[in-house]
Amino acid sequence: MTDYREEQTNEIEVLESMYPTEFTLLHSEPQHSFTLDVCSQNSDENNEVSCQMQFKYTPNYPDEAPRFEINECDNLDDSQQHRLVELLKEQAEENLGMVMVFTLVAAVQEQLNEFVEDTLQQKEEEKKRKEEAEEEAERKKI
Repeated sequence: MTDYREEQTNEIEVLESMYPTEFTLLHSEPQHSFTLDVCSQNSDENNEVSCQMQFKYTPNYPDEAPRFEINECDNLDDSQQHRLVELLKEQAEENLGMVMVFTLVAAVQEQLNEFVEDTLQQKEEEKKRKEEAEEEAERKKI
């Protein structure tokens, strides 16, 4: 028989040690509830995206997915936030039966990095189009 409470407590301890500044325990009774702050890596402060993920274990977690929300998003539009929620649902379904919060956080982290890369690529393409338009305008003057 699975000792859900012990698995949950062990995962909390691991998360606290892995994310000492990002992890905040909100409640431990009747079920653990906590937040984790996640932000993109390898981005400067002008391009950084971040969010706060809130988790609440169910009595039968990890055989059931934890409840989760994405809060306090910085530099994420509604469609990106929706994509994160869908990603979390997919990952939770794939990882039923195993403690999964680290996996969920890692998936969100990776997606945030992709959002930054996409934004930087769009800015670079826009800059290139603008330069080409200016060059074309200069050629027409001559």
